Amino acid sequence: MNFIKKIYTVFKKRELKEKKEEKKDIFLEEEKEKGTLVVDIYQTDKDFVIQAPIAGVKKEDIEVSVEENIVKISGERKRKIKEKGEFLIKECHFGPFSREVFLPEKVAAEKIKAKLENGILEIRLPFLKEKKEENLKIEIEEIPEE
Repeated sequence: MNFIKKIYTVFKKRELKEKKEEKKDIFLEEEKEKGTLVVDIYQTDKDFVIQAPIAGVKKEDIEVSVEENIVKISGERKRKIKEKGEFLIKECHFGPFSREVFLPEKVAAEKIKAKLENGILEIRLPFLKEKKEENLKIEIEEIPEE
């Protein structure tokens, strides 16, 4: 092999290796994003409702906490493979997951209810009822003319 061909081969191999590493980095970034839990949120006349599909996760592997108007859902989906083998397609996320949801107002923390049914986590967050005066008369301040 002549000198120029050797140099070309070395540079080509390095370029291919760099492209492979670049693709690997992109793939790892996508994998990190998969740990984010997807949710649906809707509002009734009494509460906010959060629904999150978390199939394959046990109740004891989920934690839900609320601080003011922030709901944090976290947990871990554990992989259970009984046989040795090689993945042909790997799209399911296993491992830790989390999600923080910011609600537009505070909720009654002591009345929050959560249930896990058919792989769907549902959290009901009742509105915080504050005493509001229905007919509030506003006093008008009179400022004397100069």
